[in-house]
Amino acid sequence: MYTLNIDTGGTFTDCIATTPDGSILRRKVLSSSALRATIIRMISPTEVEVSSNWGISSDIIRGYQLRLLDTNHPPIAIRQFFPLERRMILETGLPGEPGVNQSLIEITAHEEAPVLCARLITETPLDQPFPEMEIRLGSTKGTNALLEYKGDKPPCWLQKDLKTC
Repeated sequence: MYTLNIDTGGTFTDCIATTPDGSILRRKVLSSSALRATIIRMISPTEVEVSSNWGISSDIIRGYQLRLLDTNHPPIAIRQFFPLERRMILETGLPGEPGVNQSLIEITAHEEAPVLCARLITETPLDQPFPEMEIRLGSTKGTNALLEYKGDKPPCWLQKDLKTC
């Protein structure tokens, strides 16, 4: 069984996991539940080579949406990904001509960041059920809000003037 320890912060969500064979894996995703990569070469308008640090060895991102950063181009569905070749097939074409490209991209399936971490660790595609796992969630974001007294008024026992309790 997988054991995942996930901490969601304001910018990043970190995951440290133990696999069923006892290996330790680490993954980091954006807390907005997106992964970033760079298109390093456009093979054709619907086929690109990417550079990423996702740490996956199988195609788990088919069905995700690719978005070119710093453009108004609409998101494009990912049809297939070949991780060993770093090659991605898209449903529709990207703007531009084939050749060398350095476009920054984000991909997402619009799931919560801990779910994305679990998919990366277990290499579970969108259309498959997760394997059995135990998940421990923490939130640096929530802890920091408590420590910094952000949000609702703190409980009376945390206030300086205990006479108002």
